[in-house]
Amino acid sequence: MKGLTDMVALVVGLVLGLALVAGDAAAEAVKAAQPPSCTRETLGISACFGPRLCACIHDRGGAASGVPAGYRWDCGILRPRCDPAGPPATLDPFRGPFPHAVGIDRSDRRVIVDQDTRTIIRVPDPSGGADPPAGGD
Repeated sequence: MKGLTDMVALVVGLVLGLALVAGDAAAEAVKAAQPPSCTRETLGISACFGPRLCACIHDRGGAASGVPAGYRWDCGILRPRCDPAGPPATLDPFRGPFPHAVGIDRSDRRVIVDQDTRTIIRVPDPSGGADPPAGGD
């Protein structure tokens, strides 16, 4: 029976030893998964938090916002994305109708104003159309 007891003790010792090693590995994995802290020593580094590439900055804080001064992660909208497959940062040009308050002359007519004499010089329309009378608008 003593041999069987020794064998059971050996197996239990091995299982506990493996559990401790696995526990240490799990603790290291959790530690590695934690985001880096933003401190004086890490000032200026960048890290990916979700889709954003955040930078460790020193923020002055402010009395109006109630945020104290300190080191924080800047993950604002102006920061780049981490994943290269993300959408481009530019927006498509506005293709809708302009409001009535905005008037855009899309004709080929050119109007030149002499700044010294304040004279309006109209360049003729290359298509041969009639120019509007001078002094309008």
